[in-house]
Amino acid sequence: MRAVQAAPRRLRMCWESGEKVSAPGPTRKVSTSRDTWETPDDLFFVMDLAFGHFDIDLAASDLNTRAEVWFEGPCIDPVDGVGCRCGLHVSYDFNGKSVWLNPPYSRSIEDWVWRCHDLRHEGANVVILLPAATDTKWWQLLVHLADTVYLLVGRVQFKGTTSSNPNGSAIAVFQHGGPPRRMDNADIIMWDWKSELRCESSPVVAGHR
Repeated sequence: MRAVQAAPRRLRMCWESGEKVSAPGPTRKVSTSRDTWETPDDLFFVMDLAFGHFDIDLAASDLNTRAEVWFEGPCIDPVDGVGCRCGLHVSYDFNGKSVWLNPPYSRSIEDWVWRCHDLRHEGANVVILLPAATDTKWWQLLVHLADTVYLLVGRVQFKGTTSSNPNGSAIAVFQHGGPPRRMDNADIIMWDWKSELRCESSPVVAGHR
C-alpha cells in the first residue's frame, strides 16, 4: 500500500474553495441482472473529476452511456465480425482517448482486464470499475497488469439494484505513457471516494491531472 501525496487539480481546487458538490440523477427500474447495473451518479462524478473527461464508455447502452461515444457491454455474438459494437471486439481508434468501463459482471471479467491492457498499448487511458474479488484468478491478473488499483471504502450502490456489491468495489487504472510502473504489481491504494463529494482530502495519486 502506498501513501498518496496530493489530489488531482480539479478536486484540489474544490477542496480549497470549500465548495459543496453533488451529482443527482434519475433512478431507473430495478434489475436483477448484474450486466445491467449502472454506475452510480456520485461515483462517476468523482471519477470524471479525478481522471478527466471520459471520451468513451466501453460497455454501455444508449440509455446509460457515460460518454458521447459508447460501445455495447455484453457481446450478443462473441465472434469478431464486421459491425460488432461490443467493447471487447470493436475496431476503433482509441489513441489518445480516455475510456470508462463498468463491465458486465456475469461474463468473463478476465477478458475485460486483457482488453484494458491492450487498449493502453493502443494509446488509451482506461479506468475500470470492478468488484474487489481478491480471491479470483482475474484479480491476480488485474494487479499484475494495471498501473494502479484503488480499493473503494464502503459499498457501492449501483443504479438499477437495491443491493450493494457483496465484495466491495475497486477502480483500476491502465495509463498510457504514464510514469514507469512497478515491475511486478500495481500500486494498491485505499480510497474514501465519498469524501470527494464533501470536498475533503483526496487520496488520488498526483499526476493524473
